[in-house]
Amino acid sequence: MLYIVCEKGDPLKLTKAQWFSINQAQVTLRANGIDLPDKSVHVNQQLLQDIESIFFHLMQDIRNNLRLHSNIKSIYFIGHGIGGAYALITGLLWKFEQSRVWQKNLWPGIGLDKIRSMILTFGAPKIGNNKLSALIDRLTTHLRVTYGNDHVPHFPDDSMNWKHSGVEIWLQPSENCDCSEDSYFYWDCNNLSNPEERTYETNMECNAGQSITEVSDDLFHNGPYFGVIMGDCKEYYG
Repeated sequence: MLYIVCEKGDPLKLTKAQWFSINQAQVTLRANGIDLPDKSVHVNQQLLQDIESIFFHLMQDIRNNLRLHSNIKSIYFIGHGIGGAYALITGLLWKFEQSRVWQKNLWPGIGLDKIRSMILTFGAPKIGNNKLSALIDRLTTHLRVTYGNDHVPHFPDDSMNWKHSGVEIWLQPSENCDCSEDSYFYWDCNNLSNPEERTYETNMECNAGQSITEVSDDLFHNGPYFGVIMGDCKEYYG
């Protein structure tokens, strides 16, 4: 059985460029309110604070569901856009919490050591520096889906020196792509299908290498991702 945690994005009516111009501060990653020993692991401050404000209640919900459904074997953290950024931080903090709770046997009767987790993001921005992305790649699995010339995965820009984590699947729309038709090409940007040749380096032949403009957000950010529009279909194709 699969347990899914879905993250909703920024509720304010801001473009992603505006959001990141307001929220540029970064801090050392904290787990359970305590800074990690490695002070060089940096994350977006506002994103971390947002997740910390709900994390205790989310852990209670996960604990209750694991007790109620003993056949849960996997937990997926999923989000789109800023919601994808929240999913990344939540999924990473869950790995620390899972280890802490299991070692101290704080959730007796729940086989936490058997629970696998994965982070799945769609059109997500970067959330921190290269030390953070390396930590995510070491502790969990992150599948990063991008679409066309979506400019949100380019935020923040290179001046911040932040880096994506995970392996990228880039969906490239065909000329006649519309809401009723699941028509696109997809690129395995990091050799996900071939573990022996897998890489976590940014592939400039995928989304990162595309020409980006402000209008790209409206045209590509909401997909479709594998045939699913993140929003009102008519708004984009009607």
